[in-house]
Amino acid sequence: MRMISTLGVCALLLLTIACRLENNETADSSAARGDAAAGEMNAVETPESTKTPEPTEAPNAGAWGGIETPEGNPAAEGVEESAEESAEASFQKGLERAQKMENSGNMEDASRAYQLLTTDFPNRWEPYHRLALLYERAQDTDAASALYDLALQRRPTEGSFFNDYGWYQLCVGNLENARNLLLNAVKMDDKNPKFKNNLAFCLAQMERYEEAFLMFRDAAGNSTDAYLNLAQVQYLQNKHQQARESVQKALTLSPNNEKAQELLSELEKSESSNAPTVPEAK
Repeated sequence: MRMISTLGVCALLLLTIACRLENNETADSSAARGDAAAGEMNAVETPESTKTPEPTEAPNAGAWGGIETPEGNPAAEGVEESAEESAEASFQKGLERAQKMENSGNMEDASRAYQLLTTDFPNRWEPYHRLALLYERAQDTDAASALYDLALQRRPTEGSFFNDYGWYQLCVGNLENARNLLLNAVKMDDKNPKFKNNLAFCLAQMERYEEAFLMFRDAAGNSTDAYLNLAQVQYLQNKHQQARESVQKALTLSPNNEKAQELLSELEKSESSNAPTVPEAK
C-alpha cells in the first residue's frame, strides 16, 4: 500500500483526486487544480431558494386510451412507471454526456451540461456534486461550498459524495465536519479502502492517533502499512518523536521494510538539521 506523502492542503488535493471518485477516476486524476479551462467556467447558476422544489405532479392518466381509469388501476400505474423510466433514462444519458466532456478536459462545456441537468432535474443531487468538484478543482471555494450544500439538501445516496465533501471540508480546515462526513461515507460503503484512508487521515490530522491507526489498518489490511501511514502524517505535523515511534513499530513488525527505513533516515536528517523536509513520494 502506498504511503501518504503530502505537504499541506494543496498537495493533499492532488492526492485525493485519484483517490476519491469511483465513477470518474479518469477525470479527477487527469485535471490539475487551477486548470485554465476550469477557471474560465461560467458562474454557478444556483436556484433563488435552496429549498428542494416539490416534485412535478404526474400526468393525469384518467383518459388513458380513451377509457376512464380509476386511481390504483394497473393501466394508470403502468403509464406512471413508464414516464418515470423515461425520465430516469433521459437523466442518465445527460449525466453520461456531461461526464464524457469532463473526462476529455472540456470543463466549460461540462459545467454547462451539469447546470442544464440541475434545471431539468432539480431534485437530483448528482449534477450538483459534479459541479462542486469542478469548482473545487478550479479553487473557487465559495462556489464549491454552495454546490456541495445544494447536493446535500437533495439527500445523496452514495458514499462517494460524502467522501468528496468530507475531504473538501478537511482541506479547508473544518476537521469536525470532515470527520462526520467521512464517517458517513464509510458507513455507506464499509468495504471501500479509499474512504477509510481518508477518514484515517482526518483522524490523524485531529491527533486522534489511536483511532487513525485502527482505520489505517482496516484499510490496509496490515499493521505495518498502518504505522507507516500514521508516521507520515505525524512527520508532516512536525511530530517527529511520535513519527519515530510509529516507524519503529513498523520496523518491529517488518525489519526489512524499505519504506520504513527511508522514512527513519529522513527523520534523522531532519532532526540533525532541525529543518524538516518532505520524504519523496513513492
